[in-house]
Amino acid sequence: MVSRIRVNVRIFAVLLLLTMAIGLVVAGPANPEDKPKPWVAKDWTKWTWEDCIQVLNYSPWAKISDAIVVGRLGSRYNVAQLRSALPIRQALLRNLQIQKHYDKMDDQKKREFDQQNGGPPDEQQIDHVVILIDNVRVYNGQRDSLGPEPATQIALQIGARALVLPIQTNKVNYPPSQIENDATDIQFEYIFPRMVNGKPLCSSSDLFLGIDLGDPLIVDKKTGHVTQQDFRKAMGGFIFNISDLIYKGKLEY
Repeated sequence: MVSRIRVNVRIFAVLLLLTMAIGLVVAGPANPEDKPKPWVAKDWTKWTWEDCIQVLNYSPWAKISDAIVVGRLGSRYNVAQLRSALPIRQALLRNLQIQKHYDKMDDQKKREFDQQNGGPPDEQQIDHVVILIDNVRVYNGQRDSLGPEPATQIALQIGARALVLPIQTNKVNYPPSQIENDATDIQFEYIFPRMVNGKPLCSSSDLFLGIDLGDPLIVDKKTGHVTQQDFRKAMGGFIFNISDLIYKGKLEY
C-alpha cells in the first residue's frame, strides 16, 4: 500500500533566488548541464548527498515551477515530485542512509536498518502512484501582507485521455533539509491508481504525463482532512515527458 513507499525524509527543495516586479514570472534555476546525472552515472547505493539533491529536484522525476514574485512582499513557487518513481525512492532512502552513516554500519545493523525501512526500493511492491506537491512561500519579512497561498486540486492528463483524479489527498509535513530564513511549505501528497480500466496509468507509448492544477483545496485547519470536490482546472501545471522517465530500461513514475 501507500505506506510501503514512504520514507521519513521529504523532498529536499532547493530554494530559488527570486526577484521581480508584481505579477511577473521568472524561471527557476536550471539543472547544470555540466554535472553528471547520478541516475545514469552510478548505482544509487553510491550516491552522495549532492547526488540525492539532484535526483530529488532536477531529475526527470521532479519539476520546480517558475517563481511568482509579488513586489517586495515575497515569492511563491511549487515543486512537483513523482514520489513513487524508483529513482526518487532510492534518493530518499540513500539520503537517510547517509544521515545514519549506513556505509559504516556492520552487517547486523545494516540488516536492521533495511528491515526498518522496507528493504531495497527496487524490491518494494508499489500499488499506487504518489505525487508530492510542495508549495513554497518566501515572505521576505512580509507574512501578513503576502499570506500563504492554499494548495490546489490536481488531476493527471495522460496524452489525450480523460483526466485522472486522485483517490486520496493527504496533507503531509516533511522536514526540509535546507531552510529559507523566512519561508513556509504547504505540502500535499496525491494518491492515484496505478491501473485504470484494467490498464497501466502510463505506458512507454504515451508522450507525456501532465499534472493539471485546479481550484484551492478545501482543508480542515484542525484535522488536515481534505474535502472531496469536483475538479476544475485552473492555470498552471507540470509536464513530464514519458521518454525521460525510463530508468534501467523501465518506465518509472
